[in-house]
Order: sequence, then C-alpha cells, then structure tokens
Amino acid sequence: MKQILADALLKGLQVPDNLNILEQNLIRLYCAIDAEFQAALAEAEERKWNALPSDVHRANRDPERFLRQVLSDNSVKVLRGLDHRALFHQTAERLGLFSHSTDGVRGGYNDRILVVGRDRNQVWQEINRIAADVQAQVRVTQVARRRQVGGMHRVVTQGGDADVGGTWQLEMPELTSVYQDGDIIWTITSPTTESPYVWASFDLLILEGVVRIDWYGQAEWIGHEKKFKWKGTETGEGVIQYDGRNEGTVTFTSANTCRGVWRSDYGTFPFIGHKVSREIDVSVRKLENEFDGYNEAAYEYARVARWRGR
Repeated sequence: MKQILADALLKGLQVPDNLNILEQNLIRLYCAIDAEFQAALAEAEERKWNALPSDVHRANRDPERFLRQVLSDNSVKVLRGLDHRALFHQTAERLGLFSHSTDGVRGGYNDRILVVGRDRNQVWQEINRIAADVQAQVRVTQVARRRQVGGMHRVVTQGGDADVGGTWQLEMPELTSVYQDGDIIWTITSPTTESPYVWASFDLLILEGVVRIDWYGQAEWIGHEKKFKWKGTETGEGVIQYDGRNEGTVTFTSANTCRGVWRSDYGTFPFIGHKVSREIDVSVRKLENEFDGYNEAAYEYARVARWRGR
C-alpha cells in the first residue's frame, strides 16, 4: 500500500471526474438545503419578533435590531424596564442615535426610563415631558402618603404614650431624592431596664436590617441624643453591610416623634420620624441574633453566592 501511494504521488494525484461531479452536486444540494433552512429560521424569528408585546421586550431581545429600526423610522422611543441600560446606551451611540435616561415615579435604578432617537432635541423634549409628569405624580403620592401617615400618627398619640416601641415611618428627603421614593420603616422594640440597647428592624428602601440604639436605661430619654449602630444588607445586590460608616444618632422628642441622622457609605441622611402604630412584630432576641449574624463570614458567603449565581 505504501508503494502504491508513493508511485501515485510521483505520477501526480488527480481526483477522478466522477468524484468532482459528485462533489459539485453535493455542494449545490447543501447550499439549497441550507438556504431553505436559513429562510425558515428567519421566518420563525420574524414571527417571534412580531409577537413580542412591546418595544421594551423587543429592545431586550435584540438591542441592535431594535435600534436600527429606530434609526430607519427616524422615531423616538420611550423604554421602561430595560435589562441592560448601559449596553443599550453604548449601542445607540455606536449607531449614531442619541439616548438619555430619567427617573420614574419610584426612582432608583430599576425604575429608570430611557428615551432614544436620532434627533437630540426630540429626545430632550420627551425627557422633559416625562420628568414633569413624574414630578407631578410623585407630589400627588407624597401628599397622599403624608395624609395617611398623619392620620395614623394622630390615632397613636391619642390617650398619651410613654413608650417609643412601635412602628415608625421616617422621612429622608436626601435619600428618596437621590435613590428611590417610598416608605422608610423602623419597627422599634420597647426599652427595658435589662438591656442597655433598644432594638429596631429597618427598611430603608436601599438597605434593610437591624438598628441597635444605645439607651442605657429609660430615665431622661426625651430630647436626649442617642447614638446607634446598624447592620444589614443592600437590597439590590444583597451585599452584607456590617462595617464602615454604619452609625447615626436619633433624638426622641416624644414617644411618638423623633429626628436624627443616618450615616452610611451611601451617604448621610437627616430624618424625622412619626410613630404610626403601637404594634411590634419583632422580638429583641430575634433582632440581637440577626444583628450578630451580619458579619465577615456572612459577607463572604453572600459574595460567593452572588458570583456563583452569575
């Protein structure tokens, strides 16, 4: 076999005509089958695309295709709920489109509204219109919320109260104007002579966890500034917050009103608070355990879990 191959190489190998013809026929057959397959694939994709219920669904499925259509139509699109807004901005810029984002009613990263189009002035007009509409809705919501909180607070204060324990609603304008709007809640346990601390669970919109207030007995607490520490998690990525600027001060001006300053790596936020209920749905033991559970080990566990989830 080796000798036969060597002799054939010396004479010059040539593909027989019948194999050349067979190869060409198979190439033509493959091209025809592939063209039919690609056409069917494109038709199926077009049906899926047309069946998508909204612009934002199409933008999330195929940002470049969506933006090329915007470019072709010379239209302006308003998109709420984009999955990857930064990538969308970059793709729009690469295609020669202008895009800009603004806050929705709830504020925060997840409620950003993006406007994109070829004409910069048209995009800005739409952004300004949305911003004005959002501000009007926010004002209506805030007024309604203040009325509701005021009514609940008046009910709590009837009959007198000497215990700070209960559910409190806080106003932090510098937080809600930067991050997101919503209800900021503290649920505070009643002070006891057995503990130097008063405990509270908190929902700060961007953070949630436990506050430990330095109390040192119940005597003369009205009007006296109290320091506190807090630990918890960031509500977006779930990052454990157990160190850093996790502190603040609170002054109870009565059993039903307070003022203070919240400090964190996210910023420093002055606040005022009003008790809206005497109900306490947390225990001191539970909050103590939760507070101790926010530590370096928990931070590492959550960090690895987030990485594996990606």
